[in-house]
Formats: sequence, structure tokens, C-alpha cells
Amino acid sequence: MNMQNDGAVRTSDLGLAVYLYSLGAELTHIDRAEPRQAVFVFQLAPDMREELTKWQSGAAEGNLSNFWNSYRQLKLVLHGKSQ
Repeated sequence: MNMQNDGAVRTSDLGLAVYLYSLGAELTHIDRAEPRQAVFVFQLAPDMREELTKWQSGAAEGNLSNFWNSYRQLKLVLHGKSQ
């Protein structure tokens, strides 16, 4: 995971990507420069940055149904079947 000064977060961790997406973080694009590894790029609002700390410490919480739906949606986007 890489956090940039402008609030952009880059991660190849699918679990973290799904967590951020399920919380409403804006997925700006998927970097596919490496053929075998996609990097999800999110723009986080300042109030969402604390969620990264929660994820890393194992204290992340959320709606499991929303998490599962976000997982399925990101997989579709990753495989080019949805916007």
C-alpha cells in the first residue's frame, strides 16, 4: 500500500481494495503496468484515511454484505466486464 500526499492510495491488496471500495472510496483507475499484478488506485477523502490504519491494525469493521458486493464488483471491473 502506498499513500500519496494528494490522498491517492495505491494497493495491489485485493482485500484492502474491496474494503476501501465498500466504504465508498473513489476508484480512479486500475494500473495494469505489470501483467500479473493489478494496482488499484483510490482517491480518499481526508476523513477516510483513518480506515487505512484500522485495516492495517486488524480493527477494520463494516457491512459484510456490502463488502461481498464490492468484491464482486471490483472483480468485474478488474476483468473488464464492468465500468
